Amino acid sequence: MEKNKKELATHDILNNALANLDDEQIKTISEKASFAALDLQTQEVNRNSLEIRARKEAEDHVDTFNELSKDGRVAHEIVTKSTTATGSRTITSRSGAATAKSACFVATSAFEDNSHSTVDKLRYWRDNCLRNYAYGQKFIVWYYKEGPKMAQWLDKHPKLKPLVRNVLNTFVQIVTARQK
Repeated sequence: MEKNKKELATHDILNNALANLDDEQIKTISEKASFAALDLQTQEVNRNSLEIRARKEAEDHVDTFNELSKDGRVAHEIVTKSTTATGSRTITSRSGAATAKSACFVATSAFEDNSHSTVDKLRYWRDNCLRNYAYGQKFIVWYYKEGPKMAQWLDKHPKLKPLVRNVLNTFVQIVTARQK
């Protein structure tokens, strides 16, 4: 009973406050309410757009991953980062015997170091730039299939490794300069 009296009193206070407003005050409140409603609609459209884009990025992620060979001999890792209406989402898909940390086959062979800074930069470029384009995704699929063979060939011809390192370092410099 006490709760009902408080709710009734609150309702009466609001009604009385609205009843005591002059035309100018009502107009001001109406304008503010219109702007607030428009802002809410804009936020809704933005949330929907983010969700649609995030859904598309997830579908592209799955499509790219499904195109990769899953024979277990070659490691694959696809990472997709998306912004959603409620925050961000990272999707990581892996297959093969190891993670994609080893998937920079030629660069790892050339530098003889899986964690060399140039190898890391190439991996970053692959994951954050190349995979965003259809032709980039096709190149990644091709490279995951052919890269191990090229790396084995380079390991059999170690005198060519300095040349390959120079080419890869130059490529990284060009890509890095374009990203700035």
